[in-house]
Amino acid sequence: YALILWAADIIKELLQKRAPTKDDAEEDAVPRMIVQPHRKLGAQWRYRRQAERHFVREMQEEYYPEELRKLRQCEKDGRHPKVNYKSSLSGLQPFLDERGIIRIGGRLHSAPIGYSKRHPMVVHHRSLLAQRIIRQAHETPVGENNLHAIHSTTIALTRNRFYIPRV
Repeated sequence: YALILWAADIIKELLQKRAPTKDDAEEDAVPRMIVQPHRKLGAQWRYRRQAERHFVREMQEEYYPEELRKLRQCEKDGRHPKVNYKSSLSGLQPFLDERGIIRIGGRLHSAPIGYSKRHPMVVHHRSLLAQRIIRQAHETPVGENNLHAIHSTTIALTRNRFYIPRV
């Protein structure tokens, strides 16, 4: 978590020059459960999301190079996104979002829920990032007693933003 905060400061400087995309407002929004006493919290949250996307993109370059190549080629040719049938992502209708991150498609494309829940980012199950995401979801205080989350709750919390195959 500290690594994401550190990277958020670096990415803040790098990404200030980028033009906003249509999903920035929805994805960078502070969750409703967080009270926003100052505007600074909103900006901090946005930079954390950008750092998170940066790490996901780097991880995908390492673990899914063939899928990225194939999806970029389909996008370039104007074809429907498709990956090799032997890929672990083949049945999940993967696509590249505007930032070049692999996301999962599916039946929820018109559901009245947030973009990240409809189309979660793909994180490889063997990556260090997946381990950190799962640990953070597990250690999130749940219920009145602030206990660690059980298996099903951990998976549900994780799948709000990420799809980790084999979890």
